[in-house]
Amino acid sequence: MNVYDSAHIRNLALVGHGASGKSTLVNAMAWLAGSCSRMGSVEDGTSLTDFTPDETEHQISISLGMAYAEFMDTKVNLIDTPGYLDFAGEVVSGLRVADSACLVVNAVAGVEVGTERVWEYAEAEKLPRMIFINMMDKSRSRSRSGRDPIFTASAICSARTRTSTRMARPASARSERSRMKCAPTMIATGGNWSKQSPRLTTH
Repeated sequence: MNVYDSAHIRNLALVGHGASGKSTLVNAMAWLAGSCSRMGSVEDGTSLTDFTPDETEHQISISLGMAYAEFMDTKVNLIDTPGYLDFAGEVVSGLRVADSACLVVNAVAGVEVGTERVWEYAEAEKLPRMIFINMMDKSRSRSRSGRDPIFTASAICSARTRTSTRMARPASARSERSRMKCAPTMIATGGNWSKQSPRLTTH
């Protein structure tokens, strides 16, 4: 691994409701970036960030987990946080050291109680946020209310922040990428990278 100074290190906390796919996303990012030699799996007990006996047995995150990805001469520390509210203290701890937060939303379940709670935690820390809508390849990838989760996430941004921008959208159903496990949409909101500091600055 290369050695980076503080100006080229970013801390990204992945937060969201339980079972929204945060740990799987962290494993995929680390694998695609080449910081690990295989794609870890929560179900198989080989996840990079869920490695304690209790976590592998119950297939949930209980404490903070760390991984990293190197991208464009920058080291991104990936902070995998628990999704269940029993372990909310771990989420708060992770956000305290993060430069930004990635809010992972399950496209099938849509916005859940934990989704709104972790948004409030990130807002309290004045962190820029991006919304990552996961599992869009699932056959029921709409929220329980019947609304498109992209619409729901956009509505949250409009109601709670002044600025939001769609960064990426899922490929069409006919494309090769649509068959991948993660066919996400990302919506970024509330901040930009600071050139003077490794921490993000809010608008």
